[in-house]
Amino acid sequence: MRPYPFKFYEIYKSKIWGGRRMESALGKRLAPEVQIGESWELVDHFDDVSVVRGGLLEGVPLRELWKDAPSSILGKPLAGRKFKEFPLLVKFIDASGTLSVQVHPDEAYAREHDPAGESGKNEAWYVVSAGEGAELTAGLADGVSRKDFKRLLDGGQVEECLNRVKVKPGDLIHIAAGTVHSIGPGILILEIQQTSDATYRVWDWGRTGQDGKPRPLHVEHALKVIDFSRGPVGPAAAGQEPEENGKPVVVDRCDEFVIEKVTGDKGFALASAGDRFSILVCVSGSGSLLAEGERYSCAAGDTILLPAAIDAVAIEPAEKIVFLRAYIP
Repeated sequence: MRPYPFKFYEIYKSKIWGGRRMESALGKRLAPEVQIGESWELVDHFDDVSVVRGGLLEGVPLRELWKDAPSSILGKPLAGRKFKEFPLLVKFIDASGTLSVQVHPDEAYAREHDPAGESGKNEAWYVVSAGEGAELTAGLADGVSRKDFKRLLDGGQVEECLNRVKVKPGDLIHIAAGTVHSIGPGILILEIQQTSDATYRVWDWGRTGQDGKPRPLHVEHALKVIDFSRGPVGPAAAGQEPEENGKPVVVDRCDEFVIEKVTGDKGFALASAGDRFSILVCVSGSGSLLAEGERYSCAAGDTILLPAAIDAVAIEPAEKIVFLRAYIP
């Protein structure tokens, strides 16, 4: 059968620093009295595999979907690349507490040294909501060397090394592999990333996990992958560009993915990303998506996989609507 725009059932992750903001801000249905830190919206990673929600392929795992019809789902330019997993992962992160200070490896290091066999990880954060004065960590302060970092880490003063960034809704920050980072309380983030869960925890503020024991640190790996030449990282300037109704604006680009912002308050057509799949994430507003003569609802919190076989869709906003669109370059 011909593919259609796919939504998936969420995979929720309880975290000690999580909260309940996804209910009020994104309309997610959370189990009662559970602190949800992450909602994995679209994923094919080891045992975590998204399942189609709705339509004739209800219940089909994403892994089966794209492996059975790679050209139709991924697109001909990508079908021959022999991905071991669907190449992008999309999640929402709700930080009611502060996340650990951590870093992700690049592909070369992960391939040779990651203990779990993970891939490298570049990611991008889009701030969906943030309380007044909310801040996160992105990169190191100017001039921090490996020696400085290790000395302050050993002394429990790693905060002195970190670049703190105040954020507001709409900010986008690229977290390249090798960038030390953390998310502070009061921030709801959309994360678009390579499919990997390789995370080397550097510092966890002396707290314990849900089992009452300190969570493991991975300092040896972290010190090998931190890019001490990178320095401070801030929001992408492209995120502040003027928006034309329905016109995609590139807000982040790296070798692994491109992210565009698309905003509209009246109907518009959205062409494909060029014979390849794309992922639409609605971050605010609501409306309808029309494809192949069928209508699909979309609202803040929805993640939609547009297969390569769909050349274009029409968007009919019920109010001002904002999407991020991600695809493989």
